[in-house]
Amino acid sequence: MRELSLIKVKVKDSKERSDIINFVDVFRGRIIDVSTDSLTVEITGTPDKIDAFLNLMKSFGYSN
Repeated sequence: MRELSLIKVKVKDSKERSDIINFVDVFRGRIIDVSTDSLTVEITGTPDKIDAFLNLMKSFGYSN
């Protein structure tokens, strides 16, 4: 089973943006939208993979 998730994450500064981009690369996701204060990320994979990514994003202020 595979899932597709679109996740919008708020970004405070350039270091945080860089950290999120690195996590997206590790999880083989894609950044599909960039704005001055957020990134929208597309992640596909197993539910466990999606949950692991969401847990990492909680440290950046993401809440589901």
